[in-house]
Amino acid sequence: MAKADNHRFDYRKFRRIPSRRNFGYGKLLTFAAHIVLLWLYGYGHHQTRHAHHVRFRRFVAFLRTEFQIVDARHIQKHHLETYAVMLNGLARTGEMKLSYAQNLLSSVNTVMQGFRRDYAVWIAPAEAVGRRSQVRTVMPGGDWKQVEEVVEKLQSEGNARAAAIVLLARAFGMRYREAVLGDLYRMKREVSSGHVTILEGTKGGRRCASRRIPIGERQQHALDFALQVRPDGSANLLAEAETFKGFLDTVAKTARPVLKACGIRCFHDLRAARMIELYESISNQPAPVRGLSPDAGRDTEARAQVALQSGHGEHRTSVAYIGRKPYRRAVESSS
Repeated sequence: MAKADNHRFDYRKFRRIPSRRNFGYGKLLTFAAHIVLLWLYGYGHHQTRHAHHVRFRRFVAFLRTEFQIVDARHIQKHHLETYAVMLNGLARTGEMKLSYAQNLLSSVNTVMQGFRRDYAVWIAPAEAVGRRSQVRTVMPGGDWKQVEEVVEKLQSEGNARAAAIVLLARAFGMRYREAVLGDLYRMKREVSSGHVTILEGTKGGRRCASRRIPIGERQQHALDFALQVRPDGSANLLAEAETFKGFLDTVAKTARPVLKACGIRCFHDLRAARMIELYESISNQPAPVRGLSPDAGRDTEARAQVALQSGHGEHRTSVAYIGRKPYRRAVESSS
């Protein structure tokens, strides 16, 4: 097999040939799916490619068992619909999470679109297995007492970089990737302006100069701590020869049990805790996730800031952090 300069084989030698097995991408369906994903994403987006491939392999096993299909050219929409019915059944009985069932179908959609270059074999995941609710109904862990406990334990274990991520996620509401890849030097320079901008590691390439986080004592401490523990010669928390995936498989894995032991379910809950804190400081009222009914007017203004500072394009995504948006009640007639 031909080798590229970086010791990866050259997937570009595979080209789509409709008359050949798996459209010319390889003899085995799972391998052909791997090549298709390389054509779609290149060698970047490793985690995305890996997730799609793992999920698609489940569909391949289903096709082989139920229909004896081993060639992508023979896959029709009714095969995908049958697969969706099976996943729907698993989701309804609780044997599979609804979110995972949707992700399985989404991956099949992606790979089949890559194979066929059309949407003839495509299905709407939400319509096939049901819609999932992303409305937060339970308060996340991540109050500052818990955060300080986590940081202390991680430092005692020699995992100071994980402690820095915890502080950055809680203080700035950063995603895990943003906390790892953020340019700490640039952020430090911006402190004098009273805010810092989150630019590196953003989801879906949403680099937005308007995502400015006000600097307070907590933010200043988190940034100073991250600068102290960053590897020599690096502007972020990655070492010079370290990959994000390698960091994820080592630092993150050792940190998660500490988070759970201190009452914090995952890194994302730190981000949610920050957004609840932000909402309540702007609206001057409790967040809806606490089970209360906030004033709709102040709620709208606070949600706009939550969406902006969390790096989302739509205000409706705020429900995942602070709870359901209140409905305006009809004004009662004056007595």
